[in-house]
Amino acid sequence: MIDAVDLPCGGRRVKVQAEVLEDGCPGCGVMSARVHSWTRQRVKDVAVGGDRPVVVVRKPRLVCAERACGRRTFTQLSDQLPFRARCLTRLREAAAEAVIASGRGPGR
Repeated sequence: MIDAVDLPCGGRRVKVQAEVLEDGCPGCGVMSARVHSWTRQRVKDVAVGGDRPVVVVRKPRLVCAERACGRRTFTQLSDQLPFRARCLTRLREAAAEAVIASGRGPGR
């Protein structure tokens, strides 16, 4: 966690970043730690104390170290925030568990 701020209208904004900046290129698998730039992504997370926090993930855009690879840059992925995800894995799991526990199927 980089920062956590209570918002004036209620709720909380949390900024997070991975501790390890090295990751493997999805195109060729070669490990890289060379940061090209930084991106910020807002994602949804589980509610805490009735409020849903605003989560901002700071991710490095890494340069692929393999010259023969077609990908020049790529963003770091994690188990909690897979490719193109807009919500954390734990929120999707909590939503699925809530649907199962309610005994209702989709569309009912």
